[in-house]
Amino acid sequence: MSNTETSVSKAQAPKAPKIPLESYRGIKVGDILPAGSTIFMVQSQPRRDNPNVTEALFALLRIPVPATEEVPNGGIVTWKLDRIDCAAGTHTNRQNFLANATVGMPVGELEVLEIWERNGRVQGRVSTRKPAERRIIETVNAIDESTGERKRTFVDAMVVDTTEKGIRLNVLEGPAKDWNVFVHVSNVPGGDQTINKLQSEEHVLNVELIVAREPDRSRKNEENRFDIVLQGSFQQVEDKKRADAQLLEDLVGNRKGKLSGTVVGATQTAFKVELHTKNKTVVEIASSQRFFPKIGDEVPLQGIIEGGELKVVPAKGSR
Repeated sequence: MSNTETSVSKAQAPKAPKIPLESYRGIKVGDILPAGSTIFMVQSQPRRDNPNVTEALFALLRIPVPATEEVPNGGIVTWKLDRIDCAAGTHTNRQNFLANATVGMPVGELEVLEIWERNGRVQGRVSTRKPAERRIIETVNAIDESTGERKRTFVDAMVVDTTEKGIRLNVLEGPAKDWNVFVHVSNVPGGDQTINKLQSEEHVLNVELIVAREPDRSRKNEENRFDIVLQGSFQQVEDKKRADAQLLEDLVGNRKGKLSGTVVGATQTAFKVELHTKNKTVVEIASSQRFFPKIGDEVPLQGIIEGGELKVVPAKGSR
């Protein structure tokens, strides 16, 4: 047999079949792995429609193995994260978690989709998308025990694209943060006229999230893996930027101005303060030895204009 024939037969040799495994080193299919895995490598290729642009296909992750009786010292496995299993990834608009991924970058929760053995090597595939889906479904479909009805979930979402069919938005908060969702023109108050107003700028709208269809794992087209439809609560296209505009007016064009607010919440590093303005905008102010109030306190503040933006800080002498 010639060298040419040998190389052809090697190229045409079929891959060894996958042998499915239920678990490996204490990790089972369906397990939710906590945040802490890191990206080891990102595989990309040129786009078919534009070879000058590369797109990420998948990443290899270093995943810590928990210590168990089977594996007393734990360890590391290197498994695959496909782009279709990224929470914010869709093929149509090319927005994908992996597009901005770098080696060493940590990732959040993972769900183990499959584990298999091939030619004596164990491999696995994980998803950041499925844990996110689960949280979205649980939140959006939650039932209010006092009324027996579904709790309504409203979020801020930024317009990223408009067509004659409707509006595509990027969710800015909550369990669906960074998901792109679509509002059909029939669900947009004002229809075409409202959509036309949104074409020139990025607007932030407050919209209601509704799960129109849950994940269908039998379909390969990732656009149909999970759909959320947004409906209602467009208060005639209220732009979130208007709240800051009101605060700028309160400062009467000065670089500094007096404000005040009420502390309504706290995190480990900051306090949430509802400003005493027409829009009652809530801002976060970092905690410090000088600024450590109690919830419910009214606090004096100072608004500072920096680069055309409003920054709210504690007034001098406040505590």
